Amino acid sequence: MDPGLPDKYPLPSWWLQNAKNPLSDFQSTPNLPHETDILIIGAGYTGASTAYHLSKMIGKDCQVTVLDARGVAEGATGRNGGHLIPYNHRNILRDVELFGEDYALWRRDLEWANVQEIASFLYDEGIADIAEVQKGDNVMAYCTEESWEIAKQEVAFCKKHNREWGMCEVWEQQEARQRLRSPDVLGAIKIEAYQMFPAKWIWEVFQRLIKANAVQLYTQTPVTAVKSTPTGKWAVHTENKGIIVAKTIIHCTNGWMGHLLPELREVCFPVSEQVMALKMPKQIWKERGFVWHSVAHYLIQRDKDNIVIVGGGRSTIDGKNRPFIDHETMDFLGTGLGGMIRANDSSIYPVLHTDIRQFVRSHFPNEDWPEYEEAEWAGVQGYTKDHLPYIGPLEHAPNQFVSAGYNGHGMPLCWWSGRRVAEMVSGKCNAADDIANIFLPRQRFQLPSA
Repeated sequence: MDPGLPDKYPLPSWWLQNAKNPLSDFQSTPNLPHETDILIIGAGYTGASTAYHLSKMIGKDCQVTVLDARGVAEGATGRNGGHLIPYNHRNILRDVELFGEDYALWRRDLEWANVQEIASFLYDEGIADIAEVQKGDNVMAYCTEESWEIAKQEVAFCKKHNREWGMCEVWEQQEARQRLRSPDVLGAIKIEAYQMFPAKWIWEVFQRLIKANAVQLYTQTPVTAVKSTPTGKWAVHTENKGIIVAKTIIHCTNGWMGHLLPELREVCFPVSEQVMALKMPKQIWKERGFVWHSVAHYLIQRDKDNIVIVGGGRSTIDGKNRPFIDHETMDFLGTGLGGMIRANDSSIYPVLHTDIRQFVRSHFPNEDWPEYEEAEWAGVQGYTKDHLPYIGPLEHAPNQFVSAGYNGHGMPLCWWSGRRVAEMVSGKCNAADDIANIFLPRQRFQLPSA
């Protein structure tokens, strides 16, 4: 499907309601430049990482321009659940079956290293307090015998291969129910993780890049088409500011990538998630982050204000994935990860509202959940048919690159993927046989017939 352009009037997330975006309507110059060397489409998490790493790799005479249909971080980056969670043991047996043992272990090594790098960057650069980073944990709870047994097998597999990615505590039923204050949990596993205010981090990165004259930024500038030119460059058409010609284009549009890249529409999909913020009278748990039902529901508890951010709705409250009535669904590679395929974050669905509300009330029946939400919103994620992101050059379109399709798990990967693409663009990526080449777009989709 063609996701189209991002809606002009999306629902405001709690994050975007509770902080003023300094780059919501920002233009580096009154008019869009006629030409640039490198054009990044998308000013979210991946776009910020790409721009930041390019600034470290290219000369000052190379112009980098960033366009976004909205303000900075007003897409999925400003609408997610606030988690920064490495995979750790989770889904490792699935990845072994689908992609092999080497990939499954490498992916978790990569995400663990990424999370540590992100944390170091935020603290070293003085951004951690700005982004309200919480160093803590994430607990995955299991409510069926089958899922709990698989989880313990996953932990055993990691130990067998001498892999440890920080803390990993296994809670059997009694401990899990006591610590989670939930009567129907059969077991839980706690790992190291972080929570944060993601948009504030990305705003700060872009503001520093602008101050250093490392990028030119134009928000509220939707891109409508990318066309070839006789010179081998690319003419990028915008809805409201004319045309800018670029030597190199990097697509960082995630769930909307199919609009400008129609060849990817059959393999990359916009999938909607719904999230709400609930103000609690006091802190509920010692832990700060949680996922239920194989990440069908997720929540964080903020120390600062006792706000609980809870989202998901991919499953019923008993943990069984179900299709959404009257909406096209897809089972990605048989993983049971259903999802609502749509690129609309301007409305909420009553069925998801009810689902999330039933989730917190049924699993935490003794808590004083408020009658009304502080905010409720939707977000658009990018999912791929083979459950792998697309990171690298588009061979049929010279000097065009893509970094998108994180399958709802972009927070521990986007910073690295931005650097990876920056290395490719700047000629500093020397990894012909790198296992990360599994993410390359080549041979993973078919071009439409002429």
